[in-house]
Amino acid sequence: MKIGLHIDGMYDIHALIKKSRIIEKTGLDAIWLGEGPEHRHIYPVLGTVASKTKSIIIGTSILSVHMHKPLQLFQAFKLLKEAFGDRFIIGLGRGGEKHLKIIGKNIFKTIPLLEEYLHTYTDFQLDLPIYLGAIGFKTLIKLGDKFDGVIINSISPRIIKTVIDKTGLKNSNILAIGPSAYLPDKTLLNKFLITCAFIASELPEKIALELGVDRQLQQVRKYFLNHNITELKNMRGFLEENFGLAGSMEDFENRVFELEKIGVKQVIFSNPITENHGKFNEFVKKIAELRNPR
Repeated sequence: MKIGLHIDGMYDIHALIKKSRIIEKTGLDAIWLGEGPEHRHIYPVLGTVASKTKSIIIGTSILSVHMHKPLQLFQAFKLLKEAFGDRFIIGLGRGGEKHLKIIGKNIFKTIPLLEEYLHTYTDFQLDLPIYLGAIGFKTLIKLGDKFDGVIINSISPRIIKTVIDKTGLKNSNILAIGPSAYLPDKTLLNKFLITCAFIASELPEKIALELGVDRQLQQVRKYFLNHNITELKNMRGFLEENFGLAGSMEDFENRVFELEKIGVKQVIFSNPITENHGKFNEFVKKIAELRNPR
């Protein structure tokens, strides 16, 4: 099982560099970088991380097809490749609904845009892996096997297995990403639950109905939009079971094993993880040991 860690450009630049170097030094498989309206622009962040590391793979999870233009995006990756080699994975998807509304994108015709990106990518002859970031049945059925890999926005074995079963996804390069908190304290747990609630609020209705969690998701959306952390805490068990992972290294080990059993090739543990530098070091060292299957 491959293991990557997701960090983002919201970090202070020195923290971003330090975390990236720790991840590479410890021997994990990839650094994953996200984007959003509140983040620094992804291209200089990618260049910074690449320039301060040596050989680790750097992926994007994900770049929204609504926030970029295909030609400019692939030109940027062509330059990154020329400067730093074949170290990049291009992860594309819709992007978060809340984030897209901030920039005035209220109509989400994503599949045609993804097809446009694929067409431009083919013409560009960039020769870097290109992954689809998606969880919706329709998108995965239509496009899942046209990409080099698929990034599913969940680390719940139950959700991922449901997605695989319902889409008939043949793409064997399936990655799972989700929020994680290592031995969380009170403050970190709040951030973890908010992140889980954000992801839960964007779960497609068809998946929610298939899993029988549509009623709970309606509650989560309401609490998330109202910033009601007290009620989100009351739903902690539901949020952890379906949208993230918080706990000890034993909990992380069990989750890695469960995901490996259903065919996931790489698990990507995402923010908040931990805000303590010592704990981050400890986590990265211990999580790297789980790369070898049982």
